[in-house]
Amino acid sequence: MKKLFFILFAYVVTSSCAPNVNSDKYTHAFIDSLFAKNGAYTTTVYEDTVPAASCPGMIYKFTLYNVKSATDGVYEMNLTYIEAEDGVDKSFKSSGRWSVVNGIPSDSTAIVYQFIDFDTTADAMNLLYNDSSLTFLTKDLELVKTSLNYTLPIKSEETVSKTIN
Repeated sequence: MKKLFFILFAYVVTSSCAPNVNSDKYTHAFIDSLFAKNGAYTTTVYEDTVPAASCPGMIYKFTLYNVKSATDGVYEMNLTYIEAEDGVDKSFKSSGRWSVVNGIPSDSTAIVYQFIDFDTTADAMNLLYNDSSLTFLTKDLELVKTSLNYTLPIKSEETVSKTIN
């Protein structure tokens, strides 16, 4: 657990604490390009609370944007540390590109979603994909050896369409 917490903490520390206008600009430009090229895109939201060492938990919300069945796209991540500072929640926002990486050391057929922030030099975040959830992996693409739950289930999925003139 300490290893996962360090990885997650390092990611957040190297990310901006405030919403980044450039990240939003890149994300929305990509979404606009999906409309222009395809007339539609898919939005998938993964969200849940995971354990944390320094507070009651962290709420992760990943919103992924892509063309249905594509293996890449952009994402927005909202992370909230519950009761982080004097009992007050502390939230962070980031966005970037995501893509599929195939295989992990224990399973060459595993599907991994790799998240790379637009505006930081932070290490990529890697989450193991299955049909209904994403599970955090270590930087070595291994499952965390713990009985605690580091899995984010799908909260919603929708296809957004508009008419192209």
